[in-house]
Amino acid sequence: MDSIPGLMYKAYNIITPNADLPVPLEAVKQHLNMDELSHADELIMAYTLSAVKNIETQYGMAMLTQTIKEYWSAFPSGIDAPMLLRIQPIQSITSVEYVDENGLSQTWSSDEWTYGGYNGTTFITPNPGYTWPSAWNVPNAICVTYIAGYGDAPADLPWDIGQAVNFMAADMFAKREDSPQTFTRASENLLRPYYRHAV
Repeated sequence: MDSIPGLMYKAYNIITPNADLPVPLEAVKQHLNMDELSHADELIMAYTLSAVKNIETQYGMAMLTQTIKEYWSAFPSGIDAPMLLRIQPIQSITSVEYVDENGLSQTWSSDEWTYGGYNGTTFITPNPGYTWPSAWNVPNAICVTYIAGYGDAPADLPWDIGQAVNFMAADMFAKREDSPQTFTRASENLLRPYYRHAV
């Protein structure tokens, strides 16, 4: 399933972030063999947060449960063309709202659309017998609100993603600089299955 030419998501906002670190500070310190020391806790946490943000942004991922609003400028042009959502994995879709051709805000009835997954990407498509609504041709005319993430707690995060966070945070802690990379890093190999070409 390929992306639709000329139809890309415009932006997304994290409305309700998860308050927990996907990989707890204690786990990263244990990885660094520093679990009995506390003098560098703030620095290690900063590197862990940087690693998490880097992975989530680059791979279109929500590690822990969070609420996302994703904005589009138009619906797909054909009935069979799906709307591919950016952040994965998606737990549920709350609503699809749009500005109609009269400039009025509308909520698309959930009886008229459904969602599914293909190759690690969640998509929305009209139910049989229905078509995409007619939206006003303005920026952010469509807003899809959904819940994404592997779960509420760090224990829900797949092991390889957590280990990639450990590797990246440890690398930043050891080097303290932005050094060039000649070879593929271990963290990139761990995250390779989560890279999605279609979005």
